[in-house]
Amino acid sequence: FGGRAAGQAQTCQSSGVGHRVDSNTALFKALYEEGKNVSSHQVLGDIAQSFGLDKEQAMAFLASSEGERQVVQQIDQGRAMGIQRVPFFVVSSADGGSGQPEVIRGAATRRSFSRAYCCWRPCH
Repeated sequence: FGGRAAGQAQTCQSSGVGHRVDSNTALFKALYEEGKNVSSHQVLGDIAQSFGLDKEQAMAFLASSEGERQVVQQIDQGRAMGIQRVPFFVVSSADGGSGQPEVIRGAATRRSFSRAYCCWRPCH
């Protein structure tokens, strides 16, 4: 959600400049509860500041091309897995097994999740 700027914000937090859970929660709240434009660098800077990051550092990161390569790479990986829209869920083994992850596209039923989970763990 939110295009490349939000993707850069998520890359920012995964590269040590934030906390993934806090930033995801803040991004979802801003977008879905507050109706903010999470593609706006100003909005993303405010969000970063709300959970303790330096706003100017976050704004500088967003204005740079730093993190863009990782965002494009994640988009390409998703497309290679057949992901074209949201929501989607990627289920993989907890131990990083060598099998292909299971991708669940769109709104899914409980059965879809159970089937994907059983691909990675023995179900009884």
